[in-house]
Amino acid sequence: MTWFNLYSTELKYKLTVYPSKIERIWLLLQLTSVLGLLSLIFAHFFSIIYALIICLLFSTLFYYFYPSKLKYISFNIDLSGKCQYGINEIWQITPQSRISYWGSYLFLEKVDLSTNDSYTNSILKTRFYFKDSFSKQDYARLSRVIIKMQKQTVV
Repeated sequence: MTWFNLYSTELKYKLTVYPSKIERIWLLLQLTSVLGLLSLIFAHFFSIIYALIICLLFSTLFYYFYPSKLKYISFNIDLSGKCQYGINEIWQITPQSRISYWGSYLFLEKVDLSTNDSYTNSILKTRFYFKDSFSKQDYARLSRVIIKMQKQTVV
């Protein structure tokens, strides 16, 4: 393997997205709050203790038996901010993308395969990935690319 091959493989990373535990807890809190609100509204039909027991039961069943919306996804990302989700599906990370405490929020523009440039704001997609959906190394790589994209517009 030559030095060029080593360098070119480091420019692209394959990131794997796993189902997030934080996402399930977040959905569980939303369900619990809705059920709690409904139990307060209909408190004259049930006792409050009975309503809270039902709320906790549904929340527990939801947490253990609700399938995660996100399955294992892999995509390639390079240091210029291009994400390749499939063979013909390439998206460019825009400078509006952000990193937060819970994860990263990506704004993506579709890349024209013939010119290898982004369309002019015609096709825009957003994705939110929780931090625990990636390994630490993959999340650091994604964060590095997002920060690089944000700094390019400042200069």
